[in-house]
Amino acid sequence: MPNAESEMELTGADLEQFRELEEGLWRSETRFDRDWLDGVLTDDFTDFCRFGHVYNRGDLIGSEASEVKVEFPFDNFEVELLAPTVALVTYENTVTHDGSRQRARRSSIWVSAADSWKLRFVQATTLADA
Repeated sequence: MPNAESEMELTGADLEQFRELEEGLWRSETRFDRDWLDGVLTDDFTDFCRFGHVYNRGDLIGSEASEVKVEFPFDNFEVELLAPTVALVTYENTVTHDGSRQRARRSSIWVSAADSWKLRFVQATTLADA
């Protein structure tokens, strides 16, 4: 995990960790796993979904499993440290749900807490199909 002395530089391992965390939000084995989500989301987590709905931690942890096909790896995946303990992750992904293929640009804010990264905020914007 970066600290002030590292001058806010990310290593390849840091980038891989953020990629794994973001992909975990989409993989069926972790997406609906209450224990995994409990360990990853902050208490004050907020999600502005691409349809304009606002969800909180309880909404995600309490959501019912549904079939979602996600294309990996994500496109244009980038991580920027905003502060030694705050990271901005951005990417584009394609999701198929109920037969509808949808692309979105996503941004996430992660904060470090007790030697791990926790997700504080997510926002998605719908993109036109490629």
